[in-house]
Amino acid sequence: MYSKGESTMRRAIREYVLLGLVVSTVVGVSLVGLGCSTTPARPVALEEARTMFAQAQQDPQVAINAPVALREAEEAVHRAEQAWEKDKNVREVQNLSAVAVRRVEVARATAEKKTAENDLEQFRSERERVLLEARTRVAERAQREADQSFQQVRVVTTRETQLEQELAGLQANARQTERGLVLTLSDVLFASGQATLTPGAMHRLQTLVMVLKTHPERQVTIEGYTDSMGAASANLGLSQRRADAVRNFLIQNGVDASRIMAYGYGEASPIAPNTSEAGRLQNRRVEVIIAR
Repeated sequence: MYSKGESTMRRAIREYVLLGLVVSTVVGVSLVGLGCSTTPARPVALEEARTMFAQAQQDPQVAINAPVALREAEEAVHRAEQAWEKDKNVREVQNLSAVAVRRVEVARATAEKKTAENDLEQFRSERERVLLEARTRVAERAQREADQSFQQVRVVTTRETQLEQELAGLQANARQTERGLVLTLSDVLFASGQATLTPGAMHRLQTLVMVLKTHPERQVTIEGYTDSMGAASANLGLSQRRADAVRNFLIQNGVDASRIMAYGYGEASPIAPNTSEAGRLQNRRVEVIIAR
């Protein structure tokens, strides 16, 4: 049991202690709040700049094609971070962060441009390769065609030379033309003004028969001509009968009739002047054209 005075004193002391605790608590809370207010949060602009730089840094296209621009972006972010760590000047940090963002954008744009240039160069290289291959194929094809043409010419030339040699016994003037091998047989095949083959002519034409049988693929055209002596109509008829006489001889000796055509041209297409006997003798002829 306490006395009345002592009880009052104890109550006063207890209230004083409680008041002190409340005051200290309030002061502590205030100090904590004051401490928090002195450490502001990092600016959003700086965080955005850091995020954009990190993304660009992880992009292999940017790292490969824009290393200088990427390094400048990194330096800009670093300056913004240093400014924040130094004096927490939000406005300055926002400006520096905007510069850093712009540097990142430049790095990406540079990388995209370089990538496009590389793609274009690759496309050009591929195009040149395709064109070169195409030109090579054309050149090779042209060379093959030229070789084939040369071989064909050689074959034809050899074949025509062989044909001429085989016809040497015919004792005829032979020449190569676009129409084929042309053999010119003089008027000695026939008696003067006649269309009947002489025995000597038949003997000579046996060589032609054998050659044509050896080369069954060859088509033959026989053309008769005369000099200008006499009527033109008579000469035309005579030249046709002489061409027919040669054709009939070949057919009778085993040459297929479907291979042989015969035409008479009379005094047309002279090969020498008709003003002399020598010239008229040349014009009185039968030409045998052996197609290629």
